[in-house]
Parts: sequence; C-alpha cells; structure tokens
Amino acid sequence: MFPLTIYTTEGVGVTRAWPRWKKLFFGVIIAILLLSLLEFLLVLLGTEPIVAYKDPYIGFDASIPHFERRGEVGEPLKMRIARNKLPWFNEQDFTAAKQDGTYRVFCLGGSTTFGRPYDDKTSFCGWLREFLAVAHPAQTWEVINAGGVSYASYRVAALMEEIVAYEPDLFIVYTGHNEFLEERTYRDVLARSTVPRWLATAAVRTRIGALLESLLISSNESAPSCKLSAVVETALDKTIGPSSYERNDDLVKKIAEHYELSLDRMIALARSVGADIVFIRPACKLLHCSPFKSVPAGPLPGEQRQVWQEQMKQGRIHLQNGRYAKALEALESAAAADGRFAESHFMLGETLFALGRYEQANEALNRAVNEDVCPLRMTAHLGAALDRVVKRRGVVMVDFARLLREHCLRQHGHPVLGSDYFLDHVHPSIEANGLLAQEIAKRLWELSILPGQVDLTRDILGTVKRLVYAGLDPVAHAQAEARLACIYHWAGKPKEAGPLALKSLGRYQEDPRTWLIAGIYLNTEGDHDRAEAHLRQAWRMSPIDPRIRQALESAVGDGLDR
Repeated sequence: MFPLTIYTTEGVGVTRAWPRWKKLFFGVIIAILLLSLLEFLLVLLGTEPIVAYKDPYIGFDASIPHFERRGEVGEPLKMRIARNKLPWFNEQDFTAAKQDGTYRVFCLGGSTTFGRPYDDKTSFCGWLREFLAVAHPAQTWEVINAGGVSYASYRVAALMEEIVAYEPDLFIVYTGHNEFLEERTYRDVLARSTVPRWLATAAVRTRIGALLESLLISSNESAPSCKLSAVVETALDKTIGPSSYERNDDLVKKIAEHYELSLDRMIALARSVGADIVFIRPACKLLHCSPFKSVPAGPLPGEQRQVWQEQMKQGRIHLQNGRYAKALEALESAAAADGRFAESHFMLGETLFALGRYEQANEALNRAVNEDVCPLRMTAHLGAALDRVVKRRGVVMVDFARLLREHCLRQHGHPVLGSDYFLDHVHPSIEANGLLAQEIAKRLWELSILPGQVDLTRDILGTVKRLVYAGLDPVAHAQAEARLACIYHWAGKPKEAGPLALKSLGRYQEDPRTWLIAGIYLNTEGDHDRAEAHLRQAWRMSPIDPRIRQALESAVGDGLDR
C-alpha cells in the first residue's frame, strides 16, 4: 500500500507507513472491485454459473429422457412423455417444433402438479389450460403438465435441463413438499466448517466459480458425492411407515440449502432461453392432520418424563372427550416440557381451534409440521429459502398458502386450512386447484401475457368450472380415494384412512386393500359385524395376504373358518 507522507511546519516531509487496518480495508475493497470486474467480464463472455448447468450436490445414475419423439406419417413430429416415465407422469404431448403464434407453458413440480390423487384434468395445470383458452381464445396456448410424482426440487431442475430445448415461454413451478422423500447424503459438505461451506455455496452461483472449476478441478474430483437413480426411490417405499426417519437438524439445514440452490438453477435455466418463471408457495393441510412421526427432543430425567407422559395422556383424553379447557392446561405443560415433540403441538393446535383461538391454533399446527421428523409437508426452513430466492432474483411468486388462508377466513371465519381445501396432507381439492389456477391467470395478466380486457372472475370462472367437471370419471375418482386410504393406512392414520376406503367402495371394489382398511376401521369403531364382512371379502380376494388374515383373526377370534 502507498506510504503516507506528512509535512512538518518546517516543510520537512516525514514518511510513515499506513496503519495495518487501513491496508486491510483498502486491500479488501480493491479485491472486491477486481472480482466484480472479472465477474462482469465473464457475464459479457457468456460464461454461466455452475448452478446453470449442474447440481454440485447430486448426480443421477442414468440419463433417461423424460420425452421421446413420436409421430404418424403425414403428421407433425411430436414429443411425448416417455413410456417408462408414465407411472410418474401424465401422458402429455406437444409438437417438437413450436408452431408460430403459440405460447408454451410447462408446469413443473411433484404430485400436486401431476394432479394426485387424480390426474392432469383436475390439477391446477388442467384448470389453467381451460382458463387460458376461454379467457383469450385468439392466442394458441400449450399448457404441458410435466409434474412428476415424488419429484423434489433437484429432480425438477434436472428435468428443466431437458425442457429448455423445447422452446418454453413460461415455467410454473410448484415444489417444496418432497425434499425429504429420497435418501441423500451430504457427508462431505456437512464435514466442512461454516466459512468454507458458505464460500462453496456462494461459488456455485458465480461465473468466477465456474471458471475456477474448469481450470483447477478435474472431472472426477468435481463429480457429486451423492448419486441418485434415474427413477425416484423414496425412503417411504423401503420401510413400513415412517420408521426410517430420525431427527437430524444438520441434514434439515443442508436440504434447505440444496432446495435454495435448485431454485436458483431453475431461474438460470429459464433465463438462459428467455423464458419467464413463476414459483408457487406450496400449501398443506393443518387441521385434523397429525404429524407422521414425533420424537422427543432428548431424554428427560425419570420423574420429569413420567410427568410429561401423563400430561400427554391426559391432554389426549380430555381432547377426545371435548373437555378443551383441561386439555389445554395439560398440553401447554407438555409442550413446554418438550418443545420438539410434534404430536403435542398438533393436539394443542386442535384444542385451541376447538376453543375458537384460531391464530394460536394456526401457529401451533404449523409448529407441529416443522417438528415432524418425517416431514412430508413443506417446512419453515424451505419456505424461508423460497422467500430469499424470490427476493434476491426478482421473480414472481404466487403464495398459494396465503391465498387459501384468506379464502378460508372469508368462507369459514378462520384461517386454519383443513379438509375443505385438501384431500390429504398436501394434495388440494379440485376446487382449491381451481382457485390456484385463477390466481396464476391473474398474475399472467399482471405480466401482460394475458390482455387487460380479460375478465377472470365471473363468466369465465363458471365456464371453466363446467369444462373441468364435465370430464370427470367417477370410477377413477373412487380409485383415487382408495389410493389415499392406502397412504393414510401406511402412515398409521386409521381415522383418516377408514372413511376414504368406505367411500371409495361405493364405486370401486376391485382392490382387497380397500376392503381390508375399511374392515380394520369399522372394527376399531365397534361396528364388528360390518368389519367382519369387509375383512372376509378382502380374504376371499387375496387369501394369501398375511395382513388380511391377521386382521380377520383379530376381529373374529376363533371363528376364522366359519
């Protein structure tokens, strides 16, 4: 650093070195300026940050395309969902070369985007397709549902790498519920201290990081440490219920970081082809939707543990019997003794709701979601990551959770989301999907994609609703309800599973599991004659299933062979 020259009153110059803090300060400033200049030059040269072309955390064992070319003689060549991907995707197609005047929209995400428990027709994508066609028929619209069942954000980003070649105009992304489904490891990343971890995360978002990687790191060294299969293999598929999930706060934070990085990748991919992108903040069911797995924060001393267990027991009994004031007293004490046990917050939320203390109920039920050790609903960590990306990158977000809360408040006088809006823990009702599609259409009007004179709230809404409901298949819906019943039964939620199984049997009776679930539920409700009838029907359909035999033996005792 330049020396500092000071002149005395006699005109004699005295040279003194700068203080060390000044040297450090100006050195940092100059370094930042040089790095900023280099980053700017790399932007001009077209260099992309690492997140634009790969995931630094994970890779995939195989690169099997999601779309394949198909076409009949004399017809335009089309891209369709690959046959081996159909178990996870709706069958969709579009022309390989986009026709002039066509506006092409890809909807991405997990099973909510797919339309579970039904399919594309009643998904928010299906609603949006009808909205756009009715609202602005002069425009040719293509709304392609590319939602994949159990797809987390990193798989969505990988799918986008393929889709950017198909001339997209807009991506609509609904992701956040599936981040904990697949088993991933971040051993190398978690072993780093805080500063190196922060620097590594920042580097993958810069062009300088990409330049350094290309110059200094070999392909073997830069390969992700975690490899996933080309198809989704969820932890749930490998276990009976959520037993494989354990509390791991470091892993939760790392997954949130990875989620944020995946969102950044999606934005970079969309902008690389001049496409717009809209994120949707996921919503979930809170009321009457218990956590999937609750684990104490840690061991309590013997006497304290006994007191806590008794408080939980009494709180549950009082809640079930409608003694809400007593339930509140016991559950508040239990939650204070162990703030990490998700079930206590859930029961506390249910109690507060019954007492009409809705805002507090909403807070407690959200706490239950965030403390769930098997987090199959979007957590606060992930929501904060989404907020950071939206603010930092200046992208549009539709807050589905807020939209439903405001609708619930108008319709029911409280903001606590329950069965009026959700078919299970995360999948919206058909009507809720319609509300989301309507809100997306409003945002497209704000982006000038839809013309200003379009009315999105009155006549068009009625027309679109008739079009969506006209194509419903009652048997397919009964099958969907049967699938939901199986999910709830797997999760150890018989009170939710049983009524769905009974409802689906009104139109669909081909699955022995549905008869089994209905029978188990009826037996626990004390309707033993109907329970036996349902279980015997399940046994006739699948006599070698040990689960059915066990349930039937439990219900009828020695009368199994009657």
